[in-house]
Amino acid sequence: MRNFFIAAFLTAFQMVSATNTELLIKKEEQGQSPSIKILVGENMEGALVEAKGPYKVVDPLTNQELSRGSRLKRYYLQQRFDGLKWGEGYPGVFQIKIVPESPDTSILVDGIQYKGSLEVYSVEGEIHLVNELPIELYLKSYLTSNLAKKRLPKVSLDALAIVARTDLYHKVTQNKRAFWHLHGKEIEWVCRNYC
Repeated sequence: MRNFFIAAFLTAFQMVSATNTELLIKKEEQGQSPSIKILVGENMEGALVEAKGPYKVVDPLTNQELSRGSRLKRYYLQQRFDGLKWGEGYPGVFQIKIVPESPDTSILVDGIQYKGSLEVYSVEGEIHLVNELPIELYLKSYLTSNLAKKRLPKVSLDALAIVARTDLYHKVTQNKRAFWHLHGKEIEWVCRNYC
């Protein structure tokens, strides 16, 4: 009976790993790195959002470009009766995505720096903020900050990284259309060290 459970576990692990590998290959072939979405703000009236470096603003539902900038932009982001406003108004648009156009571009929300893009959704008059970034960048930052204090052998650290990566790929592949995959408060997400 024990051998049956071990065989079942290994089969399931291989299936998840194969799915993750296929996803990674497809994304890499398309020039994309798989990404994870982390909820960093919810039920807010607004937030001070700053883009440092070149960026563009798109509608995440249509991928239509709404605006772009090449330098610093710092304004209070809020919902108005007719759509979102971040310096300029976006009439009829209740969701935007601020996308960095350079690897050096960073986005700050109320003074906290994030790498990757920032999705903003207005739901029933309240703002929800989602940080989207490559899974590998998230893992590097999160694992380094959480495992640096523990004195574990390298083999154990490698195993923990593999398990964490597999878990994240599973969450992302099972919830492709989710607005977010992880809740920032639950994981105490602040982009540290390598972001």
